[in-house]
Amino acid sequence: MFDSQLNSDENLKKVFDIYKTAGILDENVIVENIAFFALLWYFRNDIELQGKIFAKGLDPKLENLIVSRREVDRANNELEDFLRQRRSGLLSNTRTYSPVPYSHFDINDQQISNVAALLFEIFRAQDHLDSWFDRILIPYLNANTRGGRYATPRHLVDFMTGIARISPNDSLADFACGTGGMLVAKGLVKHVTGIEISPNMARLAYTNLVLHGQEQQDIYLSNAFDIANNDSKFIESKFDVIVMNPPFGVRVESNLILRTSNDSIPDAFKGNSETMFTALAYEKLKRGGRMVVLVPSGVLFSNSSGEVFLRRLLVEAGALQAVISLPKDSMQPVNNLSTHVLYGVKPEKEEDKNSGVWFYRPRYDGFRGGRNRQPDPEHNDLPLVEAAISLPGTADVVQVIPLTRDNKILGYRLECAEGVDILVEKLDNFFWIFANNNTQSLGRITIHDTQIQPLEPISGKRLFGHTIFKSDTVRRGIVLDENGEIVGVQVAQKAVLDTKGGELQSERYWVEKRSTAVPRSAAQILGDIKRNQNKLTSTLDRLLSISETQAVANGEFPPHVKVIVPSQDLVQGIQQSVMEIVLKQVEQSGDYETPTPFQADDIHSKLGDNASVMDVQRTLELFERMGLIVSVTYEGVPYYRLPIERDIVTESGK
Repeated sequence: MFDSQLNSDENLKKVFDIYKTAGILDENVIVENIAFFALLWYFRNDIELQGKIFAKGLDPKLENLIVSRREVDRANNELEDFLRQRRSGLLSNTRTYSPVPYSHFDINDQQISNVAALLFEIFRAQDHLDSWFDRILIPYLNANTRGGRYATPRHLVDFMTGIARISPNDSLADFACGTGGMLVAKGLVKHVTGIEISPNMARLAYTNLVLHGQEQQDIYLSNAFDIANNDSKFIESKFDVIVMNPPFGVRVESNLILRTSNDSIPDAFKGNSETMFTALAYEKLKRGGRMVVLVPSGVLFSNSSGEVFLRRLLVEAGALQAVISLPKDSMQPVNNLSTHVLYGVKPEKEEDKNSGVWFYRPRYDGFRGGRNRQPDPEHNDLPLVEAAISLPGTADVVQVIPLTRDNKILGYRLECAEGVDILVEKLDNFFWIFANNNTQSLGRITIHDTQIQPLEPISGKRLFGHTIFKSDTVRRGIVLDENGEIVGVQVAQKAVLDTKGGELQSERYWVEKRSTAVPRSAAQILGDIKRNQNKLTSTLDRLLSISETQAVANGEFPPHVKVIVPSQDLVQGIQQSVMEIVLKQVEQSGDYETPTPFQADDIHSKLGDNASVMDVQRTLELFERMGLIVSVTYEGVPYYRLPIERDIVTESGK
């Protein structure tokens, strides 16, 4: 199997090389051409289509048929007609478009034949062509992201659809569906609805759904807000689950604002695309429906009216369950924006409203940092966060819930009801958990060899450790990972609403300052050490400067000036004039003189127009090299002063 996949990878590279040799460099065009062949292969055994495509006397095998552009054009036309008769196509509010991927490419007949032969060899080797298409081919789009078009990284697709808990009986929707990754990640469902404004992406989404066997589908080729306002079927629809990575930062025109909203969105509501798409998602949820939306940081804190309204709507309605701030580089290589996942559930009734919001800050996502991301499965907090969100709570006023996957404990979720408190202390490898003002022992969790152990009763004498969490009116719970690190914090609904604009940045509510999640290089560490050394040197210089201008605590006089007067043969002219002024930079303290720090400007102001500031600066630098003055730093600013006794080193070094 491994050798077969390796050979397929090599063949796919050869296919891309053929296109690039012909001058076709756009990965979007190449991927869509390959999608055409994949769709043709998927229907190769359909008797009706066979009768249309295969001419009499030809061997009914695709590799024997696709040998020139003429055969490709004929196969394309027959495939379009075949799908049209099945009432399958890309919808809009006015017409139906062909879903067949673009196949009119500019390569010669020999290149077409070579491409077809390589692709059919790849397809034949796949046990699951649908997975190959979505997980191997589609990511090639991210090598070139012209116009902001890209496929959501598939590990994030898995995470988002995982916390959405999609089931076969759900109606599933994505209003910016791209290549359809969100719609196929969890298998077949009752019905799928996708909207995509790019014809190229919409055709890829259709192909992705067909290859996965998802026949109950509506894929719209249109603007989502145009469909929301004008398509009667969509207007009447509500969905069980909506998962989406909407476009970021596009201002939605006023004529596209929702006019169908009669539930919770006002007519005057407007904002950036990510805000509008999130509002549309919430509007189109059924009661009890779940939404998972990827958003940029601005949605969490922007004071624009649309963002403020959206945040308050989700929190006040008791719908917002969690805000997950993804690790740095999670969206690489397509962009390096800080991104967050909003998870919400539309309450069915009053008692279903959520009284708090969980804020998660996973440090790792299973890949190394940078643009060329490589798998790193040992460092992945996303399964823990998914488990923390997905596992139901209990009726207990204080809950200590183990979070498991594949029979392994990944961490714990600890939370308490309003009016009850919880305390977590760390002592060595143990986490001691108490409730009710430290009077009720709930047990302890042991971290052993980086493996978290089940909760066990505490016996013996009460031991006191370092407090890592104590619930209060703001924070009601935490999630601990397998190393005992805090990954999630639950915040009371009122605490969120009390902030200006219902702010949703996790930093505002976090328990402790977190260190960076990305491992640092040796050069970065050494650079930090050097900067800290410089900072220490600067601080010492400042303290010495202070000590030399103030009396010491025991009443002794401060160190007095050790004047070194050069002979007139060494300093003449401007140098002599500068030296005369420098010797006066002292303060009298009884019988002693204490040096006063000065800069070139100070000397120049007393010197008049006889020399420039640069002349004075060069003279002072010369004096420093001669040992007549010394340089010091005060609060990061460089100064000079006359030497004192401690600056004079004897031959013995004493």
